[in-house]
Amino acid sequence: MSENIIHRIPHRPPMHWLDDAKILADGSICARRTISPAHPFVVKGMLARSALIEMLAQAAACGAVSGKEAEPASRGMLMVLREVFFAGAPAVGEGVDLHVKMIRSFGNMFLCEAIATVGERLLVRGEFSFVRLPAD
Repeated sequence: MSENIIHRIPHRPPMHWLDDAKILADGSICARRTISPAHPFVVKGMLARSALIEMLAQAAACGAVSGKEAEPASRGMLMVLREVFFAGAPAVGEGVDLHVKMIRSFGNMFLCEAIATVGERLLVRGEFSFVRLPAD
């Protein structure tokens, strides 16, 4: 894997939810987050589904949406979730692996395949559409 590209997302604590992110040789993004008991979306020891979606969106922002040539921390917006399937939720202390692969792009719009797992256990998968917004 290449260098950590976590600096590419514009989020700051408490909404910065990735521990690391890397661009793989095939151009996809691999990111990771260990779930802390202090995470704002932990309920009864489990991470909420909405937080998994946000973590996948942040992983996409690190590379698939920002692009290798784009300025770090360029702004983007999650537009559409399609065919999303939830199979589980991570517990406090578990490490969530996030994988995002761009399927296609058109200008500043992107369609990505996104998957979150804990080891071999699937948490969520689906297609996410994003748009990269112009700089302020």
